[in-house]
Amino acid sequence: MDSLDVNILKILNQDARTSFSEIARRLGHSITTISQRVKAMEDNGIIKSMPLSLTRRNAAMTLQRSSTLLYLRESLRKLRTR
Repeated sequence: MDSLDVNILKILNQDARTSFSEIARRLGHSITTISQRVKAMEDNGIIKSMPLSLTRRNAAMTLQRSSTLLYLRESLRKLRTR
C-alpha cells in the first residue's frame, strides 16, 4: 500500500458511496487508476465489503420483494407438478 491507497481508503471510510470519479477528481488521478486500486485492495482482503445501510422503508420494500419472489417461485413449482 502506498499513499494513494491510504487516501482512497480515507475517502471511502468517510463515505463508502463516493464514486470512483469523485475520488479520482479529489486525488488527481484517473477513474481507471482508482477502480484498479480499489479492486486490488478488495482482492487482497484490505477492503472486505462496502457498508450497507437500509432505512426501514427500504428494508420493508426489500422484504416485500423477497416475499413476492418466494410466492411466485412456489406458485411456479406447484404449476409444474400438476
